[in-house]
Amino acid sequence: MLQLFITGFITIRWLDVIDVLLVALLLYQLYNLIKGTGTINIFIGIVAIYLLWYIVKAFGNGIAHGNTGQFISVGMIALIIVFQQEIRTVSFSSRFLQIFLKKVRKVF
Repeated sequence: MLQLFITGFITIRWLDVIDVLLVALLLYQLYNLIKGTGTINIFIGIVAIYLLWYIVKAFGNGIAHGNTGQFISVGMIALIIVFQQEIRTVSFSSRFLQIFLKKVRKVF
């Protein structure tokens, strides 16, 4: 195992750095895909609800944590059902595939 940094409590490997960079690249590409559309507002709302869930979980409030957790699980299913047509349009459009393949070719 090739280690990059060793601190008192955590070991950072090259694989960890590559993993973080790949996730950052995917999030950046997702942002570029939804930038300029109404979808960005929905995405920000989902992130805000997740942040609220983590904050409530950190404070140890069981009832609020359970309620926000149920809201998230039902809300994700509802979002998929409500935006089914838009998801299908974006995922199967030739523009989406062209943009994705163009970005992949630039990286590699």
